[in-house]
Amino acid sequence: MGTDDGRTRRDRPNGAAVTKREYDGVAIEDLRRGMERHVGECRTDDATTDDRESGESVDHRIVAVADERRVDDGTIEYRPYGPYGAMALVIGFLFMLPTIFLSLVLSGIGYYYYRRTDRTTLPIVEQDVVRADVSTTDDGITVTYVMDSFVSVDADRVGDLAWPHRLAILNYATRWHNSLANDRVHRDVDDTIMGNLTAWANRNADSHVETLRSIQHGLDREFETRREYSGLLRETLPESGVANLAAHRGMLSRELTDLVAAVETDLERERT
Repeated sequence: MGTDDGRTRRDRPNGAAVTKREYDGVAIEDLRRGMERHVGECRTDDATTDDRESGESVDHRIVAVADERRVDDGTIEYRPYGPYGAMALVIGFLFMLPTIFLSLVLSGIGYYYYRRTDRTTLPIVEQDVVRADVSTTDDGITVTYVMDSFVSVDADRVGDLAWPHRLAILNYATRWHNSLANDRVHRDVDDTIMGNLTAWANRNADSHVETLRSIQHGLDREFETRREYSGLLRETLPESGVANLAAHRGMLSRELTDLVAAVETDLERERT
């Protein structure tokens, strides 16, 4: 009924599991229903056709995503007292004339704390994504099955952090967005003294979380961009975290083999 281009292979960037099959004498609707059912059963209860631009000529794209799972935290450098130091620095200058000595002391302390940096956690989650690209050919149907795993910043946990910590994560996410996203929307990043001062006007956790979700949504629209973003986040992980993600990818390859076998069993049943 179908032919295989070889064993499941891991030739995509960052080790996505990929396999291609060619089928003849198969109704594309039967194949689509079978893939939606088994892709969904493989990783989640919900699988739907996804028409996002893929960069490839395909007739159907079926995508299913798993629930997010927590992985090791990454680490980033930030200014834990940046907004406080900036505020103290400005207050010191404003009151310089009447109390010049105290003003200089306050300004000096403010500048010290504004410049001080430290390492902090970057909460990260992983999500598995399974997709099947279906193309019709003169000889039948070609299906490319792809199983991949992506990481992103855990927006829910970011909402529980102190606001200077949240501010730093937003700045990192914005820089990553500007370097990777193809939506031509450039987001401003202001980590200067004035930027730390204006941050006092919006310290709301819900607002920060929604901004982070919006930033990451722009990076999720295309698979290649999402893969590059995942690569940047993996660089923040400790060696143990990277090793755990690699081990998980080995499991995805085995699951892809099971998925393809289940779909082809259904197709055989449809033909009999």
